Amino acid sequence: MVEILCPHCAEEVEVEPENGSVFECPHCASDFQFDSTPTIEVDYSDKFWGLALDTSYPEHCLDYIAQVDGELPQNRLIEVSTNSLSSIGWVVCMLISVLAIPVVVIWILSHVIKNSKSEYQHFFGVQRWRHYLDPSEKAIITITDYKNGSFPTQVAYLEGSLMISKTTGNLDSGPFYNLELNLKQSLCFGDKELAENCRENIRTALQ
Repeated sequence: MVEILCPHCAEEVEVEPENGSVFECPHCASDFQFDSTPTIEVDYSDKFWGLALDTSYPEHCLDYIAQVDGELPQNRLIEVSTNSLSSIGWVVCMLISVLAIPVVVIWILSHVIKNSKSEYQHFFGVQRWRHYLDPSEKAIITITDYKNGSFPTQVAYLEGSLMISKTTGNLDSGPFYNLELNLKQSLCFGDKELAENCRENIRTALQ
């Protein structure tokens, strides 16, 4: 039994939430709606969650934000994989060739210009991200490192069997291995062993 004020006459009314959400006031005979389910107001435009919300499938992120009240639960997150992508080696190889110097200069300038216009600036030539498991929610949160801090870039609920699929890349990058988290979202790895280790870490943490 819950005591609330009638929105029409402001008199106290006793309602039983298990009987529904629409009730009749015994004082003024007006119908009113009362939902006992607590709601959490979350600032979805928060800069911290902005990148994860700007993905193709932000639904899981929206739901997760509501579940954790907008605060990342650092105390229960388990790191299941660390991944990085570096283009420094490619730059070094290009520098070896004198004929390629103009190409390298153009590449460096384009990188600097593109990065300077971005709100989230990458480290030069290196991208780093870590994947965490929230076992309470069975969610994978990907945190990407930037010059101005580390931010979530994907939130995905585990809704599958963690199957690994292979995607053929171009001649320069080679194949990629996708660890399927659900029907729409996955984690991408450049090495099959990394994908398998991540899968094993997730399964172990959920036991």
